[in-house]
Amino acid sequence: MKQQLTKTTTFFLFSCISIALICFLFPVKLNAAHYEINLSISDDLNASGRGYSFNTNTLTFSNGANIHTYTFIQTGATTVRFINFQTGVATTVTLNGININPMYMTLQGNAQLNLLLSGTNTANGMIAVVDPAKLTIDNAPGS
Repeated sequence: MKQQLTKTTTFFLFSCISIALICFLFPVKLNAAHYEINLSISDDLNASGRGYSFNTNTLTFSNGANIHTYTFIQTGATTVRFINFQTGVATTVTLNGININPMYMTLQGNAQLNLLLSGTNTANGMIAVVDPAKLTIDNAPGS
């Protein structure tokens, strides 16, 4: 019995070390994805997606958005007035043909947003960036 326990323990330790070594040498990479969000009035304005959720007139991004990028489009009227990026969010959003009046965007805590502009966009309102949050605004590639 004592010899069997030793073999089992040795096998278990060897297995654990092997798995740890494989994970270290070949780390799992999360696949980033790009999502297009239509801000126009539709049934989807009370829905959610990967890293974001709608609630009537508010679009909120959580830290589930961190490895993803997003493009906002608009094909008609919208009820979206508030866009919030919660603490811990680090993502890129492209505005492409947006017309939101009024629009209030808030970056909370240490949120980081790379905001890219493509096409003609109109947004009257304000953007609140509370320290230590960071906002970078630039043209989208090819714009």
